[in-house]
Amino acid sequence: MRALVIKHVRREGPGTLGEFLKGRGVDLDIREMEDGDALPADLDGYGLLIVMGGPMNVDEEDAFPFLSGEIELIQEAIERDVPMLGICLGSQLLCKAAGGVVTAGPVKEIGWYDVDLTPEGRRDPLFEGLPHTFPVFQWHGDTFSIPEGGVNLAASSACAYQALRVGRRAYGLQFHVEVDGPTIREWIDTGGDDLASLAPAVTAEAILRQVPARDPALRAVAAVIYENFRQIAGS
Repeated sequence: MRALVIKHVRREGPGTLGEFLKGRGVDLDIREMEDGDALPADLDGYGLLIVMGGPMNVDEEDAFPFLSGEIELIQEAIERDVPMLGICLGSQLLCKAAGGVVTAGPVKEIGWYDVDLTPEGRRDPLFEGLPHTFPVFQWHGDTFSIPEGGVNLAASSACAYQALRVGRRAYGLQFHVEVDGPTIREWIDTGGDDLASLAPAVTAEAILRQVPARDPALRAVAAVIYENFRQIAGS
């Protein structure tokens, strides 16, 4: 199976998700939008679509014209039932592609948080085997709505929409499970303004101090989601 992976910036790659897919024999076609890579005209030849995060927002199509092409590919994935997983910005693009609205969230969520599965999320195969509440890493300021035909799968105490499904197999996660300690440190090194706006409640030092204790649990959650997604995709 071949997966199209869309990276918006170099520092936000598929991480442990990419490692998992490659370990299961999935060929990753990674398009680096920051480097000017072109998007394919369609999803012919691809069995998966993976859309990663990024610092831009979904309405900045004038500054980032590739966003329009991504939305078209996501719409194609929904229409053709090509399995999709969008993470952070990728989840917001899924929302927009399906007719939903992306707006500034009530608060920025950066750091370690718990998310709670909704009743629909508890029944969804993507989260099978996970507890109703589980730990994730967050780095976002915007939030998505649930478009017509979509399903809200998870929430946090600060954000009502943390995961969604559109159609049968197009999923979006507002949160991150694909990151590890080095990735988190890189984001902190390059995202100082975001963090500064949350001080002193959230600090780089506090986030990094928790990595050794939090990383194993995050990897365990990720492993369940990845395997479930693989089963859903039939890969």
